[in-house]
Amino acid sequence: MEMKQCDVLVVGSGGAALKAALTASEHGADTLLITKGKYGLCGATASGVAETGGFCSADGETDPEDNPDIFYNDIIEAGRGMCDPSLARLLADKSAETFYETEKLGVQFDRDEKGHYIQKKSCFTSKPRMHMLQRHGMQIVEVLKKHVIENGVRIIEQTMVTDIITKNNRAVGAAAINEDGEFFVVQAKAVILGTGGAGQLFQYNLSTPEMTGDGYALGYRAGAELKNMEFLQMGEGFVYPFTNIFHPWAWPLQPKVLNSDGEEFLEKYLPRNINYTDLFNVRGTYYPFSCNKESFLLDVAIKKEMLSGKMTEHGGVYLDFSESGAGADSEGTELANMWPHMNQWLKSKGIDIKTEKLEVGLMFHAVNGGLCINECAKTTVDMLYAAGEGAAGPHGADRVGGGMLLTCQVFGKIAGENAAENIKNISFEDITKEADRLNGVHKEIAGKKGDIHPDELINIIRQSMWETVMIVRNEETLKRNLNVLKEVNDQVKNLKIESAQEIRKYYELKNMLLVGEMITRACLTRKESRGSHYREDYPESSDEWLKFIKIHKDHDDMAVSVL
Repeated sequence: MEMKQCDVLVVGSGGAALKAALTASEHGADTLLITKGKYGLCGATASGVAETGGFCSADGETDPEDNPDIFYNDIIEAGRGMCDPSLARLLADKSAETFYETEKLGVQFDRDEKGHYIQKKSCFTSKPRMHMLQRHGMQIVEVLKKHVIENGVRIIEQTMVTDIITKNNRAVGAAAINEDGEFFVVQAKAVILGTGGAGQLFQYNLSTPEMTGDGYALGYRAGAELKNMEFLQMGEGFVYPFTNIFHPWAWPLQPKVLNSDGEEFLEKYLPRNINYTDLFNVRGTYYPFSCNKESFLLDVAIKKEMLSGKMTEHGGVYLDFSESGAGADSEGTELANMWPHMNQWLKSKGIDIKTEKLEVGLMFHAVNGGLCINECAKTTVDMLYAAGEGAAGPHGADRVGGGMLLTCQVFGKIAGENAAENIKNISFEDITKEADRLNGVHKEIAGKKGDIHPDELINIIRQSMWETVMIVRNEETLKRNLNVLKEVNDQVKNLKIESAQEIRKYYELKNMLLVGEMITRACLTRKESRGSHYREDYPESSDEWLKFIKIHKDHDDMAVSVL
């Protein structure tokens, strides 16, 4: 059994992980980065889920009246009482500094012909502070990955961290398996989790293949607390012939929404007196599903029609713009500003929106919750840090558009700085005993000779999570999902492991079961509707639920508390 050593171990290679690794190295820490996929090609930041991306900064470049105080208020309002005010304050205050720093590293943000920054209003914001960049967050990863290597960070790719090793509630290392299924351990003085979200728990998602909720599961098993796991970003996305966010600015064109039989179906689910123009116009102002605005009924109608069995071959519905005069008469609107980008993107994919129906479905996008962190990005386990989508606090029931690319850079830097600083008086711990135990577990997994392959059980989880947790939730379906997860867990003992790839699938399966249960229990506990959490059996928000739902490991049980 091989044992490696480093001062700071960073898990992941998206925007948050790369920023953390770069910063830790710049502060003198011997830094090792382990990434589950190919370096620079995995993680949410590199997923390229849209033709453009947004990066919020309260710099006043476009609107001189904008400032961190207004940005902070937007974050808090979008969070609907579910943000950590201290982390939201940090995010707002550091936004401009972080933007200019990111640009200085080499990321190119869009400018107009005169050289002025292009900034837009984003979801749930009051000012045009979202800087635009092409290819979503891919530029950020491409720039950071070069700086990380130049600063001497060691990289291990195609390797999955399976466990965080702790002693006396302190992270002291980790266990991992490489692409050949070989087990090794890492002694570390600090560990930073930058593993992103959990998109692969859902059959339809906008995530890269490695996003199986690993960071949440790693932190949980290490003893860390999580919160806000019921708040997920979901929304429409193209399901064919490519996977991509369907940006909201096209909704005001009022496309026909058709099922697989070519039938318009919205009237079956919407109130008779609803104003369709208002509905589509409001839905055009934000991307992710949110029950805070009446236009959420559009998303609910689409989900219910899909559940009725009338979804398209690729898992969606059709949007027909042929009679909408696509792009016409929109001068001065967000559609007029952004239409050229969307139209060019569609044409590059061989699609003419004026003559062809768009095939879109409801997709999982991101988690607004995660591991509880403080202002130093430290979890409730000593020397275990988290940043980016894996961490809770900067966002709440909803989050502002363009907020996550910023969050990854702000808290990635904070995590790297604090990890590098706090290791200075720490010695390496002997982890031989823990390593031997985990190696024994690994050998048992590699030797399983049942009759079920991991992918079979993973597919059951993904289908059930999409059906019961996506958009529309109620007590009956959430309890049904818990039963499905239990039944799948009972079948784990019957797994058949025949390759290194299936060893990794086993660990992913166990993480998905754990995180699926966290999300479902949080959704079941919150008996109200708030932001991205919609309970059709509790459709109203209640001040009684201005509380956090926290989750942690209690011996072998999952403890869920309302605080």
